[in-house]
Amino acid sequence: MSLGAKPKVKTVNSPCPWFCTCCTEPWTRWKQHHQGIGPSLKAPTGGGSAVGGQPGREIVGALEIEQGFRLPVFQRRAQRQLVRHQKFLFFDAGVFRSLRPRGPMDAPEEIEGLALEGLVAQHLRALCQLRAEGGTLSFWRTRSGLEVDFIAYGPGLFLAVEVKRTTRVSRNDLKGLKAFQADHPEAQCLLLSFCPEPLLIDGIRCEPLEGWLRTLQT
Repeated sequence: MSLGAKPKVKTVNSPCPWFCTCCTEPWTRWKQHHQGIGPSLKAPTGGGSAVGGQPGREIVGALEIEQGFRLPVFQRRAQRQLVRHQKFLFFDAGVFRSLRPRGPMDAPEEIEGLALEGLVAQHLRALCQLRAEGGTLSFWRTRSGLEVDFIAYGPGLFLAVEVKRTTRVSRNDLKGLKAFQADHPEAQCLLLSFCPEPLLIDGIRCEPLEGWLRTLQT
């Protein structure tokens, strides 16, 4: 499925690799609230937002059964104050784009960026699951706002990945990776973007996203 494609709708009576009425009902409740016609709920955006309150946790739990997964915070040798909440991501970027509530305050660039992040998460999660040595996928975020989208960790694997929806990478895009690298110098730090050619900025590799995904191997 392409990044912008909408998933096929399956019937309730059949197994639903994408989604069906039973899976989307929690999102229907969220959309009703978003439109001011339903109960007060909180729901995930698919890009790592915190989910607060019991109703919000129930929605995430229902979505998680068929549509997504959670990433824990990477806390090994933590030297900074880190957030505690997990990050929820959809299994498929097309599902996220189809179900994501949209409104005047939702910039298309923001939605595309979150979908892109989900696409990379799919590949990194598969990498960790298919390696013979195994591996875990998490993310890193400090209470001060520094963040690295993904940390892939396991025997012979320590990869910190930041995803940016841009064709021009700047040093400002590397703040999270630099902070993580300072705390964990053993990690291989990587920034993925739409830049046309590989770059090396302050010792951090910046790779074209599509090319990197095509060469990703276990």
